[in-house]
Amino acid sequence: MHVFQDEQSIPQISASQIAVLSQTTLNFSDVQKILQLIKKKYPQAHLPISSDVCTATYERQTVIRQHADLFETLIVI
Repeated sequence: MHVFQDEQSIPQISASQIAVLSQTTLNFSDVQKILQLIKKKYPQAHLPISSDVCTATYERQTVIRQHADLFETLIVI
């Protein structure tokens, strides 16, 4: 198992069978970017059919991006 948080940390893996999962609360855009890089580096990798980011997290992130210019400060609890 390899755990990493950004594209610079994608590990060197010599295994022929690779499965990829993501934490459900990560930034959707970041996850998509990293999944694309993993697929490019490891074409044989089994990626999730869709993002592992949960629907509620994705929807909240989308609303925040759409309305971010309305607020000077945003606090997430």
